[in-house]
This record gives sequence, C-alpha cells and structure tokens, in this order.
Amino acid sequence: MDSIRRLSTADARDASTILLAAAAWARDNRAHLWAESEISAEQCAGWAAEGVLFGAFEGDEMAATFTLTDVDSLYWPETPAGEALYLHKVAVRRASTGSGWLKQIIDWAVDETRQRKLERLRLDTLAFSRLVELYESHRFVLVDAIPFAVGGRSIVRMERVLR
Repeated sequence: MDSIRRLSTADARDASTILLAAAAWARDNRAHLWAESEISAEQCAGWAAEGVLFGAFEGDEMAATFTLTDVDSLYWPETPAGEALYLHKVAVRRASTGSGWLKQIIDWAVDETRQRKLERLRLDTLAFSRLVELYESHRFVLVDAIPFAVGGRSIVRMERVLR
C-alpha cells in the first residue's frame, strides 16, 4: 500500500540516499539541485528530529522524500512563519520515477496546508529548468519575475494558492 508519513531519525539515511541520487542525476543532466552537505544523512536526521522530513512509501520501501515546513527564512525571508507551508527537497527514487509520486506528494501537501487552515503552498526551484514547467502543471505559479541567486544557483519562487 502506498503511503506518506513523517520520518524518524532512523529513516534519515534512506531519505539522504534518495536525495543524493537525485542530485547526482540532476548534475549529470546539467542541473545543480543541492550540495551534498545540504542533503547528508546528518542533515536529514536533523530535519527528522524537527518533524519536517517525510517519506513516500511503496509498501515498506521509501520511494520518495521531501520536507514540509511552516517557515522559510532563506528563500522567503519577508514572510512570517505560519503564513504558508513550504515544500522542499522533493526527490523520487529513480526506480519509482513515473509512478505519480510528485502528484501524490503535492496533493498530500495541499491537504496538509488546508488542514492547517493556510491558503498558500510555496516552493523554490531552479530557474530556466524543466522543473518550473513541471510545477506549473501542478498549478503552481511564478512569484518572481526575475530569478535570484542563492548558493550559486539561479532560483525562482512559486506558490499554489488554495481557496
């Protein structure tokens, strides 16, 4: 049975493995998603301890991972905590690509946003990449007319307004 659940620190290494593989695949395809230090097992353990790391499972096997937070001071510094939820570090295991996990994760995050009585689900992604169109196909819209640089990457912010 497919499910999405909050991860424990014991799951951090599996989440990191998926993130590292996604970053390597993206790098091989000329996109720089994350530095290894940003997605290490230690970093994932920290997110799990904070309660913001989630996994999508096919049976007992983790197929995807992501974080969902209520504050994002790096990419959305002007917005206070509790105004929106922020979807980050979405990665699907290569063997599970094409299985609809991105849609399931977004749908789950939309439900979580609504349960918290918020109207905005936000994310950031690489500017000038296929990811922008991918997120647009899931009803996210660009917030920034001009990309900005963070950590050597050209980034755009996107949001999905829920009503």
